[in-house]
Amino acid sequence: MKVSSLLSYAAFLNYLLPVSAVSPVKNFKCWNKVFSCAIMQEAIDREYDKMKKPSGLYRVRGIFSIAPFHIKYSTRLKVYDVTTNVAFTEWKQVEWMKAIVDGREYGCEPTDELENSVVWTGPGRYQYGY
Repeated sequence: MKVSSLLSYAAFLNYLLPVSAVSPVKNFKCWNKVFSCAIMQEAIDREYDKMKKPSGLYRVRGIFSIAPFHIKYSTRLKVYDVTTNVAFTEWKQVEWMKAIVDGREYGCEPTDELENSVVWTGPGRYQYGY
C-alpha cells in the first residue's frame, strides 16, 4: 500500500473519531496578561452551574478572538456536551463573555500540553497549527 493511501486512510479515520476518543483541550495560550484563561474557564463552569449541568461534561472547543468593536462577529466559541455532542452556540451562551471582557482587546487559543496550537476542525477533531 502506498504511503499516500495510508495517510488518506489515517485522515479518514481521524474524521470518524468520536469526541470521547480525543483528549479535551485543557490548556490555553493567551496574548493579553490582563485577562486570564483560567478566569474564563471558571466563568464557563459558573454558566453551566446556573444551567444545573456538571461542568465536567463540557469542554471548550474552537478558537476565538474578542475585540471591543466587533465582539459578536469575531467570537467563535463552541462549547460541546461530550455525552451528546451538542454544541451550545446561541448568543445567550456567549453574551457573558462580552461582559467579562468588557471592551478589553483579548485573544486566546487552545493548546495541547506542550503549548502547541490546536485548531478545532469538527466534532472531536483537531489539527495542529493556526
